[in-house]
Amino acid sequence: NLIGGANYNYMALAYPSLFLGTFSIGYMGIGISEIPSTVEDASFLGYEDSGRSLFMFGYGYRFFDRISLGTTFKLERAKFVGYPDEETGDTGNIYESAYGADLGVLITPNLNYPYMSNISIGFSLQNALQRSIQTEDDPEKSSRNLRAGIAKKIPLNSYQSNLLIAFDISRNDKIGSVPTHYHLGFEYSYLGMFMARAGYDRRGSDIGGNGPTYGIGIKQFGVSLDYSFWAGGYPDLPNSHRVSVVYEMG
Repeated sequence: NLIGGANYNYMALAYPSLFLGTFSIGYMGIGISEIPSTVEDASFLGYEDSGRSLFMFGYGYRFFDRISLGTTFKLERAKFVGYPDEETGDTGNIYESAYGADLGVLITPNLNYPYMSNISIGFSLQNALQRSIQTEDDPEKSSRNLRAGIAKKIPLNSYQSNLLIAFDISRNDKIGSVPTHYHLGFEYSYLGMFMARAGYDRRGSDIGGNGPTYGIGIKQFGVSLDYSFWAGGYPDLPNSHRVSVVYEMG
């Protein structure tokens, strides 16, 4: 549940095959229901709904055990509150559709030099193929977001534990937005079953969005249960709690 009575939902499934790469599907939805509809004289017409759904179809393939390439095709479906009909007065809804695509690459050098092992480097271009959708008044084109990141896993001798350090930077081309974001994260893993996490989200905004993140996780019998807390610092948005469940089959 989000501010203003809006609802946000997300789910995804990934299937790694032995030789053909990895296939995935996903869904994201955000919407608000029971929006009161009136006309100029304040006459009540009823309630309407507004929302967006995004369906994602992804594919990735690893080359030479060092480079992985991936793409996601996205189909968006939007529902807006329409204008009242001059004859009936009914508001109804306006439906629009759009499609786009993302690109990504993951590099795992597997170097044996000191301090250079267990490193992963990633790049992604979100909305490489930009979605363009007609809103109630003006056309809307999704902005491109370029992200680069690096992560290193440090094995610890005690209790079969590991420390994972990750950093990334993202830049958005949307006019009027804060163009550059930074993210730093740490994860301590004990026996591969218990995880403790901490990080910081730096959005470079004077109005908020900068804040620490914390989390814990438990993984056993192919099931991962994770909790995270984000203190975003936005004046109008409360702190965010997220609980997720991942089930690995096979």
